[in-house]
Amino acid sequence: KSLIYIEETSDDFEKKENLFRVIVKQFYDNHGGSLELSDTKDAKYLYDIKVHVPKDGSQGVGEVKIFCYDALLYLLNKEPLGFMAHDGCVFSGMDPRQKSMIFKIILKLIRDTNLQYFINTNENSFKEILVDNNKILSDEEKEIMGESVILKLYDKNPENWLFGEAFG
Repeated sequence: KSLIYIEETSDDFEKKENLFRVIVKQFYDNHGGSLELSDTKDAKYLYDIKVHVPKDGSQGVGEVKIFCYDALLYLLNKEPLGFMAHDGCVFSGMDPRQKSMIFKIILKLIRDTNLQYFINTNENSFKEILVDNNKILSDEEKEIMGESVILKLYDKNPENWLFGEAFG
């Protein structure tokens, strides 16, 4: 039944893959990625989803792949989700251009779809994105990002910790 479903919904899946490719192309000079849906060999899951982006294999590219897939899931489910969230490790091994592109895409989604986006990131990554020589983000976008910081956390004093106390 799952193979028949894949066959019957191939046009719809192709539209989703095209949307994924549009997201990926923003990172890799118009070289899109791909999605592949296949019947699983493991009874634990109904389908296997294989996600590919250009230059796949490095940690930074793997994080871009995760971001693009998450953005696709949000775009396909805006109403029930309404938000996206990432831990700062999404920036691990990623170059400043890719980090900036993530925020370029997020800011557009916020404007176009009323997305709420949550990310915790370290100060160095955030400053790296806001530098003057960053040509991916406009000055207005950098200003919006700077004004959107809700909470700054530090490890030195309890009043700068998330809940003001240590756990564990």
